[in-house]
Amino acid sequence: MFREFFSKRFFIGVLVLVICCVVSVYFLNTDTPEAPIKIYKVVEPVAKPTAEVSIGDTSRGGHFHADDTWHAEPHESVAHAYTKESTNSRTADDWREDSEIDVPQPTATPWKKLDAQEADTGTPVSGDTDDTYPPRDWHKTEDPELHAEYFYAQLLKQFGDMPEVHIIGEHRLNRAKGIPSTFTKFEAYLEAMYHLFPDEKNKQALDQLRKLRASGAKISFH
Repeated sequence: MFREFFSKRFFIGVLVLVICCVVSVYFLNTDTPEAPIKIYKVVEPVAKPTAEVSIGDTSRGGHFHADDTWHAEPHESVAHAYTKESTNSRTADDWREDSEIDVPQPTATPWKKLDAQEADTGTPVSGDTDDTYPPRDWHKTEDPELHAEYFYAQLLKQFGDMPEVHIIGEHRLNRAKGIPSTFTKFEAYLEAMYHLFPDEKNKQALDQLRKLRASGAKISFH
């Protein structure tokens, strides 16, 4: 009886050992799949084309641009990049020369928006139907004082009788006549520009001037 019991245990032990050996050999001979090789290709970024500014057509025959320059002829409807005109009269009226420290030049909101509104309604924004003054080609005037007078008249025509219009117009007239300005008057001029044309660049010009005053920088007006 005991012999038969031990014989069965011995047989079971041998069987388990054989099974373990077979399983071990199987796993040792099984190849582990290799990880796939990834090849990365360097791609250079494609440069984006520079956006062009589209300037709409006007029907009044003249308009201001954001940089305070005037055009008498209407633009084509095809989009194009705008190049700032350079004239002797505008260079002489560059207010940035007033300061020994460069202050950002204020700009105006595109005047063509007002022209487009008049083209749609057929009536000038100011309510004035007489467009003979200033003349349509006033921007060609080479005389600095007469150019400033026409500019003043154009402001009155498009904005009406406003304190800010008079501040800007009188500042331009004084500059054309060679009358030196003061810090207070020049600050009022920038404030008026920002009131009529509340864009970011006009705000920066006004803030920069005030920072220069706070820092004690020397600013001269000729």
